Amino acid sequence: SLGHALLTPFVTVKVAGALDGTVSVEAFQVSQQCMAMVAEEALEIGPNPSTCQVNETFTAIQEGKASKTVENSFFLTVVPIVQHTSELFVAQFPRLNRDLDD
Repeated sequence: SLGHALLTPFVTVKVAGALDGTVSVEAFQVSQQCMAMVAEEALEIGPNPSTCQVNETFTAIQEGKASKTVENSFFLTVVPIVQHTSELFVAQFPRLNRDLDD
């Protein structure tokens, strides 16, 4: 259970495979600040998919300066993924009889 780590109701999970067969798993969610700005209609979709436009009636302050766009990555928070082993939903075939991967 992540408990209080979940700040917003949606989590995006990125799973990527590499040529060497390894897999990376990352989870992200938007910040409470982003959710509040969207609710107030301060953020809009702009022409650049890597940024959010700031509605003309609002001002975003970045590094002490007014800005009309905000990088999407600014609004992302990393969700920790807890590694675990589970016997639930595991095949009933005995482990000792399974072929080993080479």
